Amino acid sequence: MLRLPCNIDNITDVANRILEAYESEEHKENFDWVDQIKTVKNKAIIQKLNNALIQNLSGLDENGKAKVWAAVPDCLDYEEVYEFKIGEKKQARVYNDKEKQYIIGVINGMLDITALKKLKIIAVSSSDTTVLDQWSAYRCLYAEVNGGDSVYLLIDGKWYEMADDFCGEVKDGYDKTVIKKDEYIDYNHEGEAAYNKELAQSLSGDCYDCKTVTYGSSHSKIEVAISKLKKEI
Repeated sequence: MLRLPCNIDNITDVANRILEAYESEEHKENFDWVDQIKTVKNKAIIQKLNNALIQNLSGLDENGKAKVWAAVPDCLDYEEVYEFKIGEKKQARVYNDKEKQYIIGVINGMLDITALKKLKIIAVSSSDTTVLDQWSAYRCLYAEVNGGDSVYLLIDGKWYEMADDFCGEVKDGYDKTVIKKDEYIDYNHEGEAAYNKELAQSLSGDCYDCKTVTYGSSHSKIEVAISKLKKEI
C-alpha cells in the first residue's frame, strides 16, 4: 500500500514514478536476495507441498536429519513459560519440554493439513494459568522440500520458493560464519537474554535476541535472533 500526495492534476506523474520505481533494479546492489525468494501462491503447488509435508513429518533425510522440525513462530520469553498445552479443554496434552520438538511427537500421527491448522499449541505462564500465546500446529512446523531447480521452505504457515543456487550460497555462507563450539561461553546467567548479550560481547558482535523486525504490515514480525560477528572469518 502506498500513500502519496495525489490529485487529478498530478496523478499521471505519480503513476509514472511508481512504475519507474517498480521496474528499477537499484535494489540489487544491496538486496539482490529479494529476487531469489518468492511466496508460493499457486494452490495446486501448495497442495503438493503440504502432501510432501505430511509424508516427511516423521522421516529423516540421507544425512539422518529431520525433514520437518518444530518451533513456535514468535519471540517467547521461556523464563515465563511453565508448560505447553496441545489441544483444548479435556483433550489437551501438557508438555514441559521447552526444546519445542514436543510438537512433532504429538502431531506425528496427524495426516490431515486441516487438522494441523485447527490444533492449538498454547504456552502457559509459570506464575499461573495465564495464556502467554497460542498458535496453530501448522504455523509451528518448518520444512524444506526440494523440487527441481527450486527449494521450498515452510515458514510460519507459508510456503516460499528459493532458487536452488541461492540456497547453496546461503548454506555456504552459514558454514563460514557459524560459531564454533569453543567460542561459546559457559552458562551462569539469570536468563537467556543475559547469556545472549554476554555471548555477543565476547564475540565482538551485535545481539539481536528478541528484537523483532516488522515486514509486510504492522501485524507481521520476525525475530532476527542472531549475533552478527564483526571479526574476520
